[in-house]
Amino acid sequence: LFFVIEMISNAARPLSLSIRLMANMFADHQVLSQVGGLVKWIVPVAPMVLGSLVCVVQTLVFCILSTVYISMAVAHHEHEHEEAHH
Repeated sequence: LFFVIEMISNAARPLSLSIRLMANMFADHQVLSQVGGLVKWIVPVAPMVLGSLVCVVQTLVFCILSTVYISMAVAHHEHEHEEAHH
């Protein structure tokens, strides 16, 4: 039972991060298309720059959290492995 719960927990973290990243980028594209539809020339430049910044920050957050989750899983596994030898 614990194995199944741990597997679901470990699979859910990257999945939730991926969905969050996709949703934020999708929302940014939707805002850009709405603003771009209203005014065609100069005004969309600011949302485009902001959208690029959002994508970069979200990618950084995704990478950092993925690294933290992987290191936690490895540390947890190593801790269990050390306890088994003692």
